[in-house]
Amino acid sequence: MESNKIWKLRLIDPEDGSGDALVELPDDLLATVGWVEGEVLEIEQVEKCIVIKKPDSKSAY
Repeated sequence: MESNKIWKLRLIDPEDGSGDALVELPDDLLATVGWVEGEVLEIEQVEKCIVIKKPDSKSAY
């Protein structure tokens, strides 16, 4: 598994006035990291990047 692979993803405005953003995880990312729909993920901001990982995983993407 490529733990240093970087994907650049666009934030999507849900256009509901909330100020929130959505991000769509592409199929190749999901296949590479072994994630499936419905999994709980942790999201953390590190400098100008967002790190996403499974709560019990030591590797992040």
